[in-house]
Amino acid sequence: MLGAGPAGAALSRRLSQLGHSVVLLEKASFPRTHVGESLSGGILPLLDALGLRERLENAGFYRPARAVVRWAGRPERDVQNLGERGFQVDRGRFDRILTDAAVEAGTILLQPAKVAAMQRTGRGWRIDTKMQGQPISIDSAFLVDSTGRTNLLGGRRTLCSEPMLALWAYWRNIPASGSETRVESGPTEWFWGAPLPDGSFNATVFVDPKMYRALSPSLYRSLLNRSTLLSDCTRYERLTEVSVCDATSYIANDLASADSIKIGEAAFTIDPLSSQGVQTAIGSALHAGAVLNTIVRRPSNADTALNFYRNRQLASAARHRAAAAGFYADAADYYQTDFWIRRGAVERVPAPATRTDPDLPAPDTVVRLSPALKTITVPCLRGDYIVEQRGFTHPAWRAPLVFIGDIAVAELLESVSYPTVARNLVHAWTPLVPAESAFAFLRQLWGTGVLCSGGRG
Repeated sequence: MLGAGPAGAALSRRLSQLGHSVVLLEKASFPRTHVGESLSGGILPLLDALGLRERLENAGFYRPARAVVRWAGRPERDVQNLGERGFQVDRGRFDRILTDAAVEAGTILLQPAKVAAMQRTGRGWRIDTKMQGQPISIDSAFLVDSTGRTNLLGGRRTLCSEPMLALWAYWRNIPASGSETRVESGPTEWFWGAPLPDGSFNATVFVDPKMYRALSPSLYRSLLNRSTLLSDCTRYERLTEVSVCDATSYIANDLASADSIKIGEAAFTIDPLSSQGVQTAIGSALHAGAVLNTIVRRPSNADTALNFYRNRQLASAARHRAAAAGFYADAADYYQTDFWIRRGAVERVPAPATRTDPDLPAPDTVVRLSPALKTITVPCLRGDYIVEQRGFTHPAWRAPLVFIGDIAVAELLESVSYPTVARNLVHAWTPLVPAESAFAFLRQLWGTGVLCSGGRG
């Protein structure tokens, strides 16, 4: 495993928990300064899967209940988090917590260790590294690249956004009350800022690379002065030099092969506007854990596992791209500048058509399955493995439907003969799912036209 960021540490822990031998190489010493401090509440189920939620909740990180947003000319507003609160973390401490947890699970951590060479062998990979000046060679059946944008495995990438740069620094003694994240749009840039538990404040500006090249000597400070939410920073002490890093979104063309896989930002990067980069990286790591476990222990399902991973990462990248483009399109309507227009110009996926009468059919309504419903085989995550599962497609659905909760849809749809009356469907399903879920599934099938009226019950 190359790289002990959130993705690498999470996958190392998961594979070690599953009984695999894992060596994790990290070139930097921890703790280290790293951007990406804002974690949404969506990370909590991932921490649960790793058995680390309580550890993070007891780490003393901020748990902001809201974000302060000033976007596209709208008045400043508080945006309440949906669901549970996330974290505002010190990434040095956060990353160290994850690597310590990986070691506790059985991972061998070599740090600081710089990779000198990598080559494929007949049985996997040979990685040559140095740790404290001592050469070390490691033979591994599988190589995981979790080196972020460094992407040690190399390979071509596909851009998912217009080029973007992040200019950031840490400041001290900022009179910012509360622990909220600050997000603001400007005519040709946008701003992100957040207080951290150590009393520092991260102020970041996102700009087009052309602007940076033209105005770089004083650009960061001059842009902060244009921000309503972050301009106070320039009147106080800057703790660090101004750093510049690539914030462009992309996805690797070669996500996984029979002996290697890319996770986290080595696989794909998402727009920083979502504040879900760390969460998405850990999610890719957990998917990769099931994929590698399947390849090693159920090699006959290796192709299914690799297809699952590729499809999930492509779908996740597309979903994040469309979500960010919606915010950019709002700003484009207001500012009418090239910066926003180009970033908001993403083809929108039309909403699936639904019936005009989406309520439940009457209990005595005779229903049948739509002839447009098709059965397909879909790679799915089940427990610690990737398996093939029967699912269904329909023109009204954006993606195949395989499960409702833990119940296979095939089991529900095939539990009765069609045509039948609506009440018989719910009666047949309630031993399998709670009555509320049975009615919700009936409403979904009826509303999207998968269930049609007609025939004899």
